[in-house]
Order: sequence, then structure tokens, then C-alpha cells
Amino acid sequence: MARNTGTFDFPANFEVNKLGPLDARTVTPLACELTDSSLPFAYHGMLVSVTDDTTANNGLYMLSATDATCVDNWQRIGSGSGGSGTVTGSTAGALLSTNNNSTCIEFGIDSGALDYLDQSSCLGLNTVGTVEGVTTGSLLSGGGNSGCFNIGIDSGALNYLDQSSCAGLNCIGDVVTGDLAGLTDCLGTVTCVTTTGDYLTGGGNSNFNIGIDSACASKWDNTAAGGILGVTTNSGLSGGGASGCVTIGIDSGTLTPLDQSSCPGINAVGTVEGVTTSTLLSGGGNSGCFNIGVNSGALTYLDQSSCSGIDCEGTVTCVTATGPLLSGGGNSNVAIGINSGALDYLNQSACPGIDCEGTIQGVTTTGDYLTGGGTSGCFNVGLDSACAAKWDNASAGGVTNVTGGDGITSSGGTTPEIAVDSSVARTDVAETFQNNVTVQGELSVSCAATLGGGVTIGNAQTIKLPSAAGTVYALDKVFTGVVGTGGTTITTFTKADLKSVKYDVTLVQGTNVTAFEIIAAYNGTDVSGSVYAIADAQDDSQLDDVEITSTGTTIDLVITSAANTTTATIFGKAKY
Repeated sequence: MARNTGTFDFPANFEVNKLGPLDARTVTPLACELTDSSLPFAYHGMLVSVTDDTTANNGLYMLSATDATCVDNWQRIGSGSGGSGTVTGSTAGALLSTNNNSTCIEFGIDSGALDYLDQSSCLGLNTVGTVEGVTTGSLLSGGGNSGCFNIGIDSGALNYLDQSSCAGLNCIGDVVTGDLAGLTDCLGTVTCVTTTGDYLTGGGNSNFNIGIDSACASKWDNTAAGGILGVTTNSGLSGGGASGCVTIGIDSGTLTPLDQSSCPGINAVGTVEGVTTSTLLSGGGNSGCFNIGVNSGALTYLDQSSCSGIDCEGTVTCVTATGPLLSGGGNSNVAIGINSGALDYLNQSACPGIDCEGTIQGVTTTGDYLTGGGTSGCFNVGLDSACAAKWDNASAGGVTNVTGGDGITSSGGTTPEIAVDSSVARTDVAETFQNNVTVQGELSVSCAATLGGGVTIGNAQTIKLPSAAGTVYALDKVFTGVVGTGGTTITTFTKADLKSVKYDVTLVQGTNVTAFEIIAAYNGTDVSGSVYAIADAQDDSQLDDVEITSTGTTIDLVITSAANTTTATIFGKAKY
């Protein structure tokens, strides 16, 4: 089979300026990382050095098969002095034979071992007979001397055999990293099973059965079987019995104590005879139709817009009902209702002013500015003529002079000409800016603009460059952050509708400066990128690692630097 050739040709050598391998996968500190998928795209024949494990595990390993998660597929290349030798002879022990060939030695079972290993006469092997009777002992029930009968575990054995409280049953935990030399993650073959004790029989080396030994019968006593001896009901219930199937229900004598039809407030009908309002309410009356409302003076008192928890959103984690409420409890799809015991407490049928209507008996205006009102029929309420004194046209004044301010010109006087001067940008025609322009918010330019000076965008703002149709656009933005040796996440562009992004990154730690670029593509689900054009102003790079992630709503950079408190400045261009 011909070898697979590479995709790219490099007619030059690499001069690595880093204290480490060119392929980071070829070195790992722990042997357990060979099989825990820490090495991406592990290939058959791959060589990896383990450097910081135990003396027994450190060394060079080769992947001898395609499954990198199987420990037996990683062959450790010996760290001794090496060398080779030739087998010149062999000696067979008891029950074995050998041809003692110095070129190719063969071992086999000696013919003299056949009699020694012959178990054909052993009880229970390949024997056929007739069962004449089965008697069950402790913990078993059933059996018989003829016909078909059943044997089962007696119900009295359930407690005896219950191992749910035994240590290690149904337990969940974490596998602790151990010595790879002692692990066997791959499949194997059972070579021998031997049964011991009084209760098991069978076993062997190939195609064998294991069963409960006949001596176990004494442990399964059918006489220990039992059942429900009786069900007795208490006050409010009826039914029960001492044998067979029994029924339990609510006793008919309980209906009267549970009858709430006469309780106040349940399906009650009455007439409101009067309603008097108190603090924070207005309206009311003793007859006819009348209205009740919240008094205007109560608006400030009742304003809860600044109270904690108003208009907040979150997830209910648990609901517990107390007092007059009744709830099923829990933390998902919880139903809450009014407890039946709260009906009397909440009964307001006797409260004055419930569902009453009344007639306004009269409206009287007071003060200097209102007039009108009455006690019957239709009447008007309006502004009083005395209000005119407060609106005296004779005291009205006029404009005596207008002076232009920043961006405005004025000819002055009582009838000035006012215009916008050349320092103010217009939004409906092309403009030319001769000086620097500073934008504190978002800058939107819908027509041509000529800039004679510099443009400064407000802190953390974005420049958007749309296409002719407007649906495709690019965003320019600068991101900053302080990164360290533990990996620091810097949030960048929103990933919704994002197609690709390019970053120009500079890392600064004192006088050490490292610059590099990143380009990444996003398909709506996965993000993939590449780091290139790394330039270091010193011998040691400030960049240890960089990762592009898309776990949240944004595309993020996880930067690991060679030193803590390293300043990262990132100029990004995203295309949507």
C-alpha cells in the first residue's frame, strides 16, 4: 500500500524560535492524556513523548492502531540501552511440550496431560437423568415430586437479600487518573471461571454453565412465605378485611362534617347598603349607583416601579405555599390555588361598597379658576372669567433681539435672519469636514462626506459599512482586555448572521510586544479559524495559545499569554 502524500510542498526548513515542538501534540505531560481525547486527530503511527508522569510511564509512545482511546494501542518504546538477541533453546514444564527448535520454537500441551485434564467422569458434566423430587429450603418456595412445578425466591427472602444499602451498589463517581500500565480499556477473553462455596456449581474454561448448588436448598424455606394479614380502617374511612382483596373508601358518616355549603361566603347573594372610602380611595355612597376608585393622592404612595423585583424576569426554582394558599410544591409546572380553609377568611360578601351603583348628587366648583357645576340634570364645568387676569394680553412681551450661538448665525434685531453656519453638518446633501470630527454615539452617514481632518468614534462604538442593498455589511470595532497565563476570554462580535471575521491582535507586556492576525469563518453552528503572521519584537513570544469559541451569543477569543497582566488590543472586522 502506497503512503499518503501531503497536500502542501514546503521547499524550505523551519527554524523554531520557541522552547517546544513544532507539533504541540507530540509532547504531553501525563500518560493518561494519550487516551482521554486530549490529542486531536491522533493517527496510526503517531509518536508522542510523555514527560511529567511517573518514571514507569515517562517515555516515547507509538500509536499502533487507529483507536487512540485504547491504552493497549499505545506501545511504549523502551527507555533502556536497547539491543537484540537470539533465542537458542527452550524448556517445557509440566504438561507442556516443545520442539526445542532454535529458529521457530513451538509450545503445546503434552499428550501425557490428556488423562490428567480429562474431566468426563466428573459429576455434573454432560450428564443426563430424571429429577425425582425437588424440595425447597430457606429463602425458596415451590418444588414437588412429580409433574411440572415451579421454584422461586420466597417473599421472606427480600429483606435478607436486599443489598441496596451495601457500599458500592448503584454508586456514581469520577474515575481518578491512575497508572496507564495497570489499565485495560480494550476487550479481552475470559479464560477460566471457578465456582467456590456451598451455593454455586459449574464453571470451566470454554462454553460452561454456572448455577445454584443443591446444597443451597436448605437456605430457602418455603414456610417463611407471608402476606398481608389484615387492613383496618380508622375514623372517616370504611372497608378493609383480613384476607383476599379488600376495599377502602370514605365513610358515609363523614359527609356531614365535610359539608361546607352553609359556610359564609360560598355562593352567597346579598345587597350592598353603603360604601365609605378611606385612605387612598375616593368615591362611595349609601344608595343608588356610585363609583369607587384609587385617589390621585395615592399614586405616588402606590408607585412600586423602583421596588426590587418589579418587571424582573427569571426562572422559578421552587414554590412553597403557606397560609391561605395551596400548592403541589416542586420546581416545575407548579399549580397554586386558594386553600379551602381560606374561603371564610377571604369572604368579602358583607363588605360595604361591593358591586354597588349610585348617582352623583351634585358638583360644586371652588377656587378662582373654575365655574359651573350643579345638583341635577346636565351641567358644565369650565375656567372662570377671573382666570383672565392671569392671562392678560396687555402684559405680553415680544422679541427684542436674537443673537446667534454655536453653529447658528443671526443678523440681530427684532426680525433677524437665522441660519445654520458652515460648522454644522447637513444630513440631506454632501458635506466637507475640514477639521477633526468626534462622534460620541453611533455614526450613520447616508450621503457622501469629505473629511479633511481625522474622525474619532466614541469609546466602544462600531463603524458599520453596508453594501448597496444594505443586507450585507461589515463592522469595524476595537476590543481590549488584560490577559494572563490561565487563558482570558475577550468577547467580540455578535455571531447571529456572521459569516467571517478577521482580527489584528497586539499583546504588550512592558517592553515585550507580540503581534499576530486571526481569520475565522462561522457557518451558524461551528467556528473555525487560523492564526498567522506572528511577529515578536523580542526573542520570546508573548503568545502561548489562542482559541476561537462560539459557545454563547458572541464569537470570543480565549488568549493565553506568556505573562500575567498582558494588555491585548484587538482590531476586528466582521462580515455579515
